[in-house]
Amino acid sequence: MSHASDLHTARLRLVPNRADLVRAYFSSAQALGEQLSVEVPEGWPLFPEIFAYVPEANIEPRFRYFLVISLEHNTLIGEVGFKGDPSEPDGVRMAYAILPAYRQRGYATEALQALLKHAFADPDVNKVYVGPLGAADEAEHILPEFGFQIVARYDNDHWWRLMRTREALSVV
Repeated sequence: MSHASDLHTARLRLVPNRADLVRAYFSSAQALGEQLSVEVPEGWPLFPEIFAYVPEANIEPRFRYFLVISLEHNTLIGEVGFKGDPSEPDGVRMAYAILPAYRQRGYATEALQALLKHAFADPDVNKVYVGPLGAADEAEHILPEFGFQIVARYDNDHWWRLMRTREALSVV
């Protein structure tokens, strides 16, 4: 079932992490799958920490994590979202992860494109920082397409920065 707050692309549905989904997730993968009417594959989520970012955490609903659903496979394939909201002085931070079986198919690019448009629709967002939740080597292929540059390295993880205006986003 789709909600008004879902984001849609040609091949994906991005479902914001909501309290009802968190309860279902902590019940069982099957309960979450039934709640969303999708398959939940073994190994999802890659980062269960996303379930710490729920509406009760005083994060504006537009700036939380999203569950990434492949429409073709009717399957949860990853997670993408925000670590905080645009009130942070140095911009909004995003992170993403796609299950290994679904990588190198353009899903991360498609999900990030939708999330960037979503972020820059907010007049308070001027900068976006992205840190992949996993597979930093893949990020080096995906993120430069959006104009991101590495601004910091933490161990083997990278934080990328994108500074662009809402008007410039149309080229993405």
